[in-house]
Amino acid sequence: MMWYFKSMRNSQRGYIAFTSAVVISASLLLLATSGSVRGWYVRSNVLDREFKLRSEALADACVEQTLLYIVKDPLFSGHATTTFEGGTCVLDSIITTGAYKEFVIRATYQTAHTNLDVVIDDEFQIISWEEVST
Repeated sequence: MMWYFKSMRNSQRGYIAFTSAVVISASLLLLATSGSVRGWYVRSNVLDREFKLRSEALADACVEQTLLYIVKDPLFSGHATTTFEGGTCVLDSIITTGAYKEFVIRATYQTAHTNLDVVIDDEFQIISWEEVST
């Protein structure tokens, strides 16, 4: 009978060791998975920020291009689309109100968008330059 209790005690030790190994493995797997997912989201956010910076630079370049068009032809009414490497900017129309001209530039690079509302005076001085939502 004594050997039966000894073998039962040894099997319980094996069960506790096996359960501990499973719990520790599951915990480490969960920790590794959550770290990996977090790294994925950080990478995605960095990429989105890079796209936004490029769309802002594209919009700035399009504003400068529009100013050049207006300087060359003061009666220029807009309606221009320019495509650059990976991005597009659109100038719909130029609204003239007295001594001021106002135009909106819509620039898109990959998934990022930048919309700039620019107002200049008749001497081509920038009065207002701000990012607006759609």
